[in-house]
Amino acid sequence: HFRVEAKVYSQSLHELSTTSEWKVVSSSGVAWIALTDQLVFGVGTDGRLYRQAVARMTPTSPWEGPFCRNVSIVSVAAAGDMLFAVGTDGKVYTQMIDKISDTDSWVGPISGRSNLTSIVAVGSNVLGVGRDARVYEQVTSSGWALVGAGPVRSLAVSEPHARWLDNDPSWSRPGPAAIGAWASSVADDEFGSPNDEGPANLLAGGHWRARWREIHDQWLVFDFGKPISVRAVRVAGQDAEPGKNPRTLRWQHGNSLHGPWTDTTEPFIGSRDGGWVEAKLPLPVVSRWWRLYIDDTWGNGGAGEDMCIVSGFGVKAATLEEGPLRSAHGGVGAPRCSSRFEAPPRPELATDHNGVALKDVCFNGEGPHHVFVLGDWGGIVFDEGSPPRPADHRSKQLFEEYWRPFVKGVDDRAQVKVAEQMRERATGVRPDYVLNVGDNFYW
Repeated sequence: HFRVEAKVYSQSLHELSTTSEWKVVSSSGVAWIALTDQLVFGVGTDGRLYRQAVARMTPTSPWEGPFCRNVSIVSVAAAGDMLFAVGTDGKVYTQMIDKISDTDSWVGPISGRSNLTSIVAVGSNVLGVGRDARVYEQVTSSGWALVGAGPVRSLAVSEPHARWLDNDPSWSRPGPAAIGAWASSVADDEFGSPNDEGPANLLAGGHWRARWREIHDQWLVFDFGKPISVRAVRVAGQDAEPGKNPRTLRWQHGNSLHGPWTDTTEPFIGSRDGGWVEAKLPLPVVSRWWRLYIDDTWGNGGAGEDMCIVSGFGVKAATLEEGPLRSAHGGVGAPRCSSRFEAPPRPELATDHNGVALKDVCFNGEGPHHVFVLGDWGGIVFDEGSPPRPADHRSKQLFEEYWRPFVKGVDDRAQVKVAEQMRERATGVRPDYVLNVGDNFYW
């Protein structure tokens, strides 16, 4: 919170009431702040960036800085390992938090068309308050969409509370049915079977053991039944046979039970002695389907070490029904969805995306809402950098039934003319999105 006299105040969320009082925590002249786990960044009355440690902050503690002096800023926001700032020009700039110094500079502008006074980052989404006191969301690298009527001066986001979830065997499947879909393999030998060493057994307090000699590229899939916002994952092996413990692991999210899968952490190293190892996500990631991928084991196939065992697993997450998740209009209730389409990762084969659904997308505001629908738009590019030309379908020899005289300015510029009309009409109706119905590949 900030006041006109440029002091910083605070109070506990749990104690906030109509009679509770704000406590001064800094009297050193900053007009805007942003918090990370350990640092508080402030925008001074001189338009420069300053910082100090949260734990050492007192009414008289000095601010370090100024930093990144190439741009005069009016507000700042932190998200993960990034810092975002709004310049006095209303444009957005950014810099890595660990690169903030008196010699480094703001990078940008990264959103040239914005005209903002403040921003806030919500996971991978960015919301801003415009100079018209209305709320906008960044939908392209340079485009912002109106999502809240206002009047609003600034925004703050309260993330839902994350906790270590109680493991539930329903996140996986028991017995032989788990093999191939829920687990890469499950042991089936004189020491155990899929009925007592599968992934559901791990979630019930037991362990999972891969098939004999399967020590590379093993994985477990989890379906949480609904999207959850994951902050961290932890894994444990066992202490009796260290060589059988996972060594290199990755935590991935997907669009369905069968993926495709995307890493959410850097590869992390499991404990050789079987103890717990925790991997934190740089930013919260929301998904229903998750996969623990094991590249190798500590024994790497040596004598008596030719299997992989996981004896402990946990996920730190927030379910989206918890906490004050609010829509851009300020309502409380259903999980907030983005106004931006998120494409799944590029597939190796065109058929890999069969049955894959895009995440829900919401277009707020009073309307009316407009959609441009485009199809059968293919053409041929004869020279690199030149606009496409329609594939000629008028040949008397090949397509006699379609023959007609050539119309110059149309038959050689059809795609360009359609693009020009879309651009002209968009200035008046502002489409929410463009739907491509396909049939765009031509000879």
